[in-house]
Amino acid sequence: MINIAVIDDNKEFAYNLKSQIKKCMNIACRIDIFENSAVFFESIGSGSVYHILFMDILLNHENGIDAAQQARKILIDINIIFISVEKSFFMDVYEVNHTYFLTKPIDFTHLKKAINISLENINANSLTIFCKNSPIVLSLNKITFIEGFAKVSIAHCSDGSSIRIPSPLRELDEPLKNHTDFIRTHQSYIVNLQFMKKYERKKIIYLPCDKCAYISRKYADTVDNMITRFLGNI
Repeated sequence: MINIAVIDDNKEFAYNLKSQIKKCMNIACRIDIFENSAVFFESIGSGSVYHILFMDILLNHENGIDAAQQARKILIDINIIFISVEKSFFMDVYEVNHTYFLTKPIDFTHLKKAINISLENINANSLTIFCKNSPIVLSLNKITFIEGFAKVSIAHCSDGSSIRIPSPLRELDEPLKNHTDFIRTHQSYIVNLQFMKKYERKKIIYLPCDKCAYISRKYADTVDNMITRFLGNI
């Protein structure tokens, strides 16, 4: 499921935008509306995660660009779509890495384009695994490595948290094959090379939070070649 936040102090506009967004979405989504960024950040603090943020620039007593910048620090992969009645903000929004800029009143064609670009970004940076018909969305930019335990896998994240995946590690090989930063090092480990801190050749890859992934003989040569190529591309 794609989680979407709309921050706008005009309730009528916000709920109309919510209706328009639903028409653009061909997959399940949840859309939450917030009158200001403070309530939005409270929601994040309570554990909510959002993939797309529609941010009004002209909010009462606050600057939407500043709020979006703060949101980006917390939710690194969030797709930010700025909205404003003022076209003059077109250049100002480039202070924040964002996906699209929409002017009010919202043109449906541009709204659909903004959402499609966001969904493409989400697909590129995430992996959806269906376990017993329930989707688990993994943010690949946050996963340091995945550890296998019989019929269960644990995805370890850069913030120290972990995600339980009710599938054996071998079932993740195929979905991850196009994400070349992820490599199998052992029957129990898949590692994201973006988080590699140190490489003990053909033996161990050291990772954040004092974690490490061992390299078995079966994968040693392949891992060594892939790490050499990876380091050459940095």
